[in-house]
Amino acid sequence: MTEPFLESMMTPTGQNPSPFFCFVGGSRTSYHAAPHWHYYMELIQVLEGHAEMTAGGERYVLGQGDLLLVGPREVHTVKAPDGVNFSHLVLKFHPDVITASSHMTFEARYIVPFILTTLRHNKVIRFKDIENTDIPSILKDLRQECREKEYGYEIAVYTDIARIFLWMIRFWKNRGVHPSDPYPLGEEDLKNLEKVFDHVDKNFQENLTAGAAARLCKMSPACFSRFFKKQTGKTFKGYVNYIRIIEAQKLLLSTDKNVTRTAMDIGYSNVSYFIRQFRLYCGVSPKKFKQNPGSS
Repeated sequence: MTEPFLESMMTPTGQNPSPFFCFVGGSRTSYHAAPHWHYYMELIQVLEGHAEMTAGGERYVLGQGDLLLVGPREVHTVKAPDGVNFSHLVLKFHPDVITASSHMTFEARYIVPFILTTLRHNKVIRFKDIENTDIPSILKDLRQECREKEYGYEIAVYTDIARIFLWMIRFWKNRGVHPSDPYPLGEEDLKNLEKVFDHVDKNFQENLTAGAAARLCKMSPACFSRFFKKQTGKTFKGYVNYIRIIEAQKLLLSTDKNVTRTAMDIGYSNVSYFIRQFRLYCGVSPKKFKQNPGSS
């Protein structure tokens, strides 16, 4: 069996990452995406033909127009039959794209179920369910915005992604399916996650520790570490690094600060460690990212 690999945040054309990117892929002979995973969410729509897809250990067969939602860190594959024309729309985006703020705060009750490692929900939406809705036109608009990249297109893409996501969670809720079933996230657990997200959001430049976060949740450090890793798939330190890298991207693109100054401003005293973390999450060095931010 092929070992799943971590896909970096590079775009299919090799450009530097952005919080989202969209492309159409496929083949007229055969198509096979080997088992892989990544830190962002992915929405796949079959445009032509059909394919067998796996996600989270489940197997699905998708036909023309069908949608598949893949969560962060979820191993997935795509395989179309040989000799069959196949094309699909791929939309990849960071979970924070669908929140009102840069990080997860009060929207956590909607977002968290989609980023949990225990996520079990109906990942497929059939074309018959979206055919007479706004979703096809939203997807068409999103593809056009990503392709033409007119001034302010990022705002349009963010809006389209949020509209698609909102439609999906309402679609599942109206059918009595909550994304976190059968692993419901208790109200107390949700409040604790919101406390931690908010704490990191406001203090990521500081020397944050799992012990301090545990005290916020009134847990022992060991209990908190198990809880946080189970619910988010990340260690607390890993989550802090993730948020810092998001902030680093913003500073590198919107200011004239160099790599060293950026590292210091987001809480890293060791620049070499910052560069390693940036490469881990983004697939490129911060210097290269600043010189050539690329686009989706």
